[in-house]
Amino acid sequence: MPRERTPRADFSIFSRPLEWIAKAVARFPVATLVLALAAAVASIWLTVTQLGFRTSRAELLSPTSDYNRRWLEYTREFGEKEDVVVVVEGDGRERIAPVLDEVCRALEGRSDLFAAVMHETDAPKLRAKGLYYLPIEKLRRIDSFLEQFTPVLEGNLAALAQVDLSSMAAWSEELSGIGRSPADYSHCTFLDGGAGRLISDDGRMGFVLLKLRERDTQSFAQNSASIAALRRITAEIEARRQGVKIGLTGLPIIEFDEMRSSEKSMTLATIFSFLGVLAVMIVAFGGFRHSIIAMAALVVGMVWACGFVALTIGHLNILSIAFGSILFGLGIDYGVYYVAHYLQHRRRTESTSEALVQTAVGAGPGILTGAVTAAVAFLAAGLTEFPGVAQLGLLAGGGIILCWLAQITVLPALIRLVDADGRKDDLPEPLDLRFWLRPLFAYPRLSMAAAVLLVAATAVGIHHLHFDYNLLNLQPTGLKSVELEHRLFKQTNRSAWFALSVADTPYEVAARRKAFERLPSVEQVVEIASVVPPDAAEKRPIVERIHRRLADLPPDAPPPGASHTRGAPSVDLGKMLAGLRRLREASSPEPPRLDDLPDCVTARFLGKSGKHLLQVYSKANIWDVEPMGRFVAEVRSVDPEATGNPMQVYEASRQMKRSFEEAACYALLIILPVVLLDFRRLDHTLLAALPTGVGMLMTIGLMGLLDIPLNQANMIFLPLVIGIGIEDGIHLLHDMRRRGRGYDGADNAVIVAVVVNSLTTMVGFGALMIANHRGLQSLGRVLTLSMGCCLLTSLLLPNLLRIGKFAADDSAGPAADDSDALVVYPHASTSEDAVSRAA
Repeated sequence: MPRERTPRADFSIFSRPLEWIAKAVARFPVATLVLALAAAVASIWLTVTQLGFRTSRAELLSPTSDYNRRWLEYTREFGEKEDVVVVVEGDGRERIAPVLDEVCRALEGRSDLFAAVMHETDAPKLRAKGLYYLPIEKLRRIDSFLEQFTPVLEGNLAALAQVDLSSMAAWSEELSGIGRSPADYSHCTFLDGGAGRLISDDGRMGFVLLKLRERDTQSFAQNSASIAALRRITAEIEARRQGVKIGLTGLPIIEFDEMRSSEKSMTLATIFSFLGVLAVMIVAFGGFRHSIIAMAALVVGMVWACGFVALTIGHLNILSIAFGSILFGLGIDYGVYYVAHYLQHRRRTESTSEALVQTAVGAGPGILTGAVTAAVAFLAAGLTEFPGVAQLGLLAGGGIILCWLAQITVLPALIRLVDADGRKDDLPEPLDLRFWLRPLFAYPRLSMAAAVLLVAATAVGIHHLHFDYNLLNLQPTGLKSVELEHRLFKQTNRSAWFALSVADTPYEVAARRKAFERLPSVEQVVEIASVVPPDAAEKRPIVERIHRRLADLPPDAPPPGASHTRGAPSVDLGKMLAGLRRLREASSPEPPRLDDLPDCVTARFLGKSGKHLLQVYSKANIWDVEPMGRFVAEVRSVDPEATGNPMQVYEASRQMKRSFEEAACYALLIILPVVLLDFRRLDHTLLAALPTGVGMLMTIGLMGLLDIPLNQANMIFLPLVIGIGIEDGIHLLHDMRRRGRGYDGADNAVIVAVVVNSLTTMVGFGALMIANHRGLQSLGRVLTLSMGCCLLTSLLLPNLLRIGKFAADDSAGPAADDSDALVVYPHASTSEDAVSRAA
């Protein structure tokens, strides 16, 4: 079989270091594996003892951003615990009221798990001070009337002659409506509702609010003990109470259900991905041995990566938890390329060590460049202002380098021990993909013309692409907490989410409340500062006089015959007396204070330093981006420092979108110089990147045509595809440069590596589509689609190279007369005799 020297144009600065590594591993395979396993054991210890989880969405946001700074200031003042909402549904108020009482009693009995349990706003102390909420002019009229009417109450019926009986009759009617509840004559809406309970206007939904005491930082789905106990308690009550349904919602419940579903989905997807990738490699390489060896090396690399995470950051968040699946889909790529080239070289040599060194020198630079570009695609995210994206970039980027390191050390060490020198009869036979793809390569101009038409057809869908900001559309399907949140807004026009405005004084609360209520998008404003009337000091002397005048009301009404005089309107003195008694019940001379409210109320609206909180509810569904945008803008027009979940989600969604776009730009600006450093030719660098660019164009167009929107979960595909899609182009260009002017299309080993690499990545990412979590489904769908597009465009690249005659280089060595010619590198010598002879 003819031999040829490598064209100088393909000499890489990475070849010599990779040759040294291959020599060392081939000479000391056992020592290499011992060191690798020792590092794996240390990584496992670090993972078990140091790695934790942080599922709070605040962990994803920059503490220096204005919107998150406002949120952190709010949590420092009012606490970071969000409300859990227990929703009781029934036919009417009479049916659900006792259930609310029972739920509340059961939860208050578990003070170790639950705090600030609230299902009613009944405030008897405030009802006793109800006169303070009447206008001061009305209080003066009451005082004046009682001054005239007191002699009558004391038994002097003759005093009726001095009383305006027409006015007294009107007062009799008015007094019948005073004193029942402060909410009747106060604008403090927090005191609204039937009998003080939190029940919807139609009486079909009742609510219990509570906060979870548990603070679990080790499990991915936090507060599991508290939420499990809460669900057990409500299920038992629901079983005893016929005709009612009890559900849970609120951000803590939605996040818990999302994390638990994601955890199960990721476990199932990982298993499916492992089996799928292994199956693809076995079919492609025609045997189990080398496929299992490559997978074993990948597992070692992923264990190292877990130790790296524990050592560098120490925790995972709801974004970075996906780094494991990403590594599994990408880390095997380097083993695929290595095994494909090794099997080709091994058939032409008598020594396993010689084949390993030739693989490292020939394919190694392309594998390294591919790993660096993929790692850079993630590490570029560290340059963005979104900490969640930056952390994922650091972990995935570092993990990719560690997986690559395992594939160039652990993999050849295992091959060196498993494959015997001289024996070739048991070597697997990879698929001859050049034969299967012959129609694609036989008519290069026709296939390129068809590709241009295909790209143009898919590009039509670009203008249909949109971004979906609704986080509920990313939640797992069938989650009762999410469905209940939807139903809660639909039936009550009230979401569990609201904007928050923090005021320093009650006067500031009153001014903001009026301004908020004038906004078109605001449904309701809830606060407790208005419990204390601003003119209480001025009213107090009047209320005290009224209280004194009513202190000695007679136990019985005067005789019926004394209830009127001739020629005057009839006055029911019994009815008048009943109204005065109710008036007395609301005439406590002590002014209202905030501590007259239940503790569960003040804990939510009064901060640690005495600041006041206003909850601002939207008329429209804030889960939809346009109503949310209007609501946020209008609320900020009144209070620029307003915060709350609507603001957090609205701002963070946009920041995340910008961060992924910036990460893609940074990745492109860094990756192209890395590839240029490898090739040292601009035209070859751009050719290597061409399949990725066209593949991304096709992906975006197909997403528009298939109605797959961009969202917070799948936007990561932008930097990701730039980093991993370019690998195929890099290897195809390296293959062309090695073979020089004799290039007549991609070598079968390269085609196998490109196809298997893409398929394993598609299987790894495609496994996410079986997840119940719609965000993971979306990510898997888009990544699988984009990798398929990049595979198609990469397979067309050899045709472009042939048509454009890019391999014709005057500096290249002699043309190859056999596409399968053994390549011997002039600098690739080893301590093995066979390698020395070949060199």
